[in-house]
Amino acid sequence: MSIPRPASFRLAVHIAVIWGSLVGVQTAHGEPPPATPPPTYEALLELASGARSREDWSAALDFLHRAYALRPSPQLLNNIGRTLEELGRYADAHGAFERVANDANAPTDLRALDAARAGALKYRLGSAWVIVEAAAEAVRIDGEVRTLAKDTEIEVPPGVRFFEYTIMKGSAIVLRATTLPAGLRFRVYESLDPAESAVLDLAGATADELHVDGYRIRADVRSLAQVHLTPGAHTLSVVRGGKPSVPTKVTLNARGTAVLASLLPVIDPAWDPDPNRNLGWKIGVGAIGLVLAGIGTWLVVDAANERDALEERLSANALGLVQGTSFSSAEDEESIINRRRGAGIALLSVGLATGAGAAIWAIVDARRTTRGAVGVTVVPSASGFLVEGRF
Repeated sequence: MSIPRPASFRLAVHIAVIWGSLVGVQTAHGEPPPATPPPTYEALLELASGARSREDWSAALDFLHRAYALRPSPQLLNNIGRTLEELGRYADAHGAFERVANDANAPTDLRALDAARAGALKYRLGSAWVIVEAAAEAVRIDGEVRTLAKDTEIEVPPGVRFFEYTIMKGSAIVLRATTLPAGLRFRVYESLDPAESAVLDLAGATADELHVDGYRIRADVRSLAQVHLTPGAHTLSVVRGGKPSVPTKVTLNARGTAVLASLLPVIDPAWDPDPNRNLGWKIGVGAIGLVLAGIGTWLVVDAANERDALEERLSANALGLVQGTSFSSAEDEESIINRRRGAGIALLSVGLATGAGAAIWAIVDARRTTRGAVGVTVVPSASGFLVEGRF
């Protein structure tokens, strides 16, 4: 026979059971899991061997470095050098091989082997090495056409190198500038990812040449529709009819398209690329103006002094005779003074005008060579892209 219990009692029992379960779970989960022991030296060697078999050289190098930290040895350092060589880190591999070759505790045959390996890598230390991974129709490095072959290294001088890829059946190019240190191998590719490119539309920009950051694009600009550049600041200029435009600084944004014709300043047909042209004429005209202005100033000042002296002589004698000077002769003298003053004013005016003309000439020529120095910036807007700034 069951004994009936009130509902409140049953509820209390249920709550107690649930609370006990929760406390038990919290206690179980509150205990930290057992710590995983770090891989042993032997395990790291196994992991490195597996990574090498998959040609995952970066992972293999990491496992070898960790094993070397546990138990350094010339044999392991040799393996590190071989892995660095596979990664194209020739300077680091050369250093590892030399350390083994100079290690008195290393086996003699291993020292000789790594000395030979270090010697074989020596010629790679002064150059940068490139493997071009591109689906492009043609590739130029610093303007020179290079043939593409899978996994074939191309030797280039270290420093900033320009890679120009022809794509879209010759209607577009990708231009990338990459800094390449010596003693390293790089894999470069033509990125068409909108996040990595800013498109320069050449529509309406009738140009014979296009220069980007000082590099002249070797493809036929007149047949190009687009140039894909790295987003950021660039200096652009064109050559039309043998006349170069003023280099214009432009900031291009990722995922955007900028029209070249709206970015570059309108070329002045009279623009002179040589700011020092006619410099001798400018200096000569300016000097003539200064001389004329000086003579005119002297005549005006001298005439004023003579007029003052004449007025003093005339005012001393009411009868008009002062030291043999009559009013009639004074009038003749005053007429001469006025003519000298007029000549001085004329010379001064001509001199100032000539000097001002020479200065304007120089300023106009200088502006032709500096116009566009302020540059423009292409910024995204709700309706597209805006060009800000002035030329």
